[in-house]
Amino acid sequence: MINTDMGKSEERHQYFANHFLISLSRLTGDYFHSTVTLILQHNADGAFGLVINRPLDAELDGLIENMPAKITSPVLEGGPVEQTRLFFLHSDEKSYSGSLDTGIGVILSSSDDLISDLKKQLIPEHLLPVIGYAGWGPGQLENELIEDAWLITPATREIVFETAPSDMAEKAAALFGIDLNLYHSTTSQS
Repeated sequence: MINTDMGKSEERHQYFANHFLISLSRLTGDYFHSTVTLILQHNADGAFGLVINRPLDAELDGLIENMPAKITSPVLEGGPVEQTRLFFLHSDEKSYSGSLDTGIGVILSSSDDLISDLKKQLIPEHLLPVIGYAGWGPGQLENELIEDAWLITPATREIVFETAPSDMAEKAAALFGIDLNLYHSTTSQS
């Protein structure tokens, strides 16, 4: 279940909700190799995010019965955890019960009300269906950041919804003025 209530004591700590994690792993077998993950929750209990640049060879109408053919959103593989669970990232013109508003124009939802709206062809301007998620236990993400497994940048609506999956890592890194091609060539020489 999505926890939409963060305690006041946690507001003093540095957490990375609404940030992108850009994989710096050069290991081909690593699940997160070449991924961009949108961190949606991060607190003392761990972190929750969705990989947003790994499209599957699937369409939404193949996953949900009676889905109008008009919806042609490709389905994304959101992470290695619960790969049968369906989430939606959508634009913020409407929110649903239990949804998480990121504050950057992106809503996370897994609501049956959203699915009902989709079947009625009440479709948000931007819609990304995502199967599975990425999760980290207490302190795990922080340790991975210390080990330079990730580059972290603030998330933007434009990258989530308006950038091709193959360009997301480069564009997200550019938010901090980093050229990933230069970074990878420099680190491979060390």
